[in-house]
Amino acid sequence: MDAGSGTELTIPIDPGITVASFALYDTTRSLRVSVTGASGKTIELSAEKNGLVVVQDPEALLYLGYGFQDPKPGEWRVRLQASSATPDQGADFALTARFVGGAQLETALDPLLPHTGEAVTLTASVRLGSEDLAVRQAEASIRRPDGTTEQVPLTIRGSQAEVTLRPALAGLYAVDVTATAVAADGTPIERSAFLAFEAQPETGRGLPAAGWIGAAVGLTLLAAVTMLVIRRRRQRVRQDPLRLKG
Repeated sequence: MDAGSGTELTIPIDPGITVASFALYDTTRSLRVSVTGASGKTIELSAEKNGLVVVQDPEALLYLGYGFQDPKPGEWRVRLQASSATPDQGADFALTARFVGGAQLETALDPLLPHTGEAVTLTASVRLGSEDLAVRQAEASIRRPDGTTEQVPLTIRGSQAEVTLRPALAGLYAVDVTATAVAADGTPIERSAFLAFEAQPETGRGLPAAGWIGAAVGLTLLAAVTMLVIRRRRQRVRQDPLRLKG
């Protein structure tokens, strides 16, 4: 956000949410915040009514946090305004919302430990109570082991969204899923979830019988050595308890 400017974020709150809490991350600690509820009324944030917390510690990522009990369903608007303290180059920020109750995004990965090149099925659905809502849009942000990212749309079939992934690199994959749906009363719903899976290298697949026997013997020896190392470390800790500090 540039100095002297502002931006407004729309956050839909669906029926059934009992608590809505928000957190603003702003390293400059200079942005001003105003909140407009679903009724169109601007809310004056306070420590008594909304648990307003302002963190001035520059080493803390969190700058400001607040919440609402039994918020009115509908579109809430959060406006962030630059102040005289905002640097000339602007301010980077992140606003997160956490809901208790209401709709839930249910996601799954299968399998969680695939080999490279093996198909991994990602599924997502949005539920409100016992009702499956029709998914309008769903997307996954995939972070690969080499640090690169890719945006992958999910195919939607009624209340289910699905996509097949094939990891090319061995290592840990982080998956952020975002889905939008609509409640029965027309309220828009957006939810996100985080998952992860680890792709195993091809090495070791399809070993002949002799290879599996050798691998088993090697693992047994490794386990024995590990136990010895653990025992020796435990003995050292007992002899020198000060090593437990730090």
